[in-house]
Amino acid sequence: MSTNNTFSTYVISNYNAGNVLSVSFTGFSPGTTYYYQVRAYNGSGTSGNSGSIRVTPGNPPASPTIRSPKLAGTTFTLSVPTQIGFNYTLEYKNSFAGANWTSLQTIGGTGGTITLTDTTATNAMRFYRVLAR
Repeated sequence: MSTNNTFSTYVISNYNAGNVLSVSFTGFSPGTTYYYQVRAYNGSGTSGNSGSIRVTPGNPPASPTIRSPKLAGTTFTLSVPTQIGFNYTLEYKNSFAGANWTSLQTIGGTGGTITLTDTTATNAMRFYRVLAR
């Protein structure tokens, strides 16, 4: 893998993935273009390089900003500005302790503001969060 299409320098070189159908790498810079090639290997030897494949990782979504939280009866709503290409999930838990969150609703980002709703809200204390993925 290289940041130039001539492969004069490498970010990752001669990586042996073993006998797998896919492999994942992390830690790349958003907005930087990377080029990679693959080869196959079997008992008869190693193939030549594939054609170059170009990948440019995008930026992660911005942290959601919760707006206008409102409880009316047993319905809790809030608004979140969104980015196209990401999903926004409303989650809750009844105690701040513990790691388990319950997902309520997921809506795709529109580039505008969306409203997320919990129709099971009660007057009991409930903690909410919005995840952008």
